Amino acid sequence: MDEKTVSQMRADVIERFINLETRMNAIISQHYFGKFYKPFFLEVLYDEHFTFGLRRGILEKTVPDIDGDRK
Repeated sequence: MDEKTVSQMRADVIERFINLETRMNAIISQHYFGKFYKPFFLEVLYDEHFTFGLRRGILEKTVPDIDGDRK
């Protein structure tokens, strides 16, 4: 693999991860406020200390059967 291909693959992974985090943030905001609440989104969910693991833990506690089988 050449360097350009690796760089493109890396950029794709980062972009998909950012999209995933944004969706997780939207679900968390919707759960606690019933809507998109911009101050919470920007001040809490995008804080550097609000980790992916913390988001995942919140989703596991608030979304029923998040780890269950899809039907």
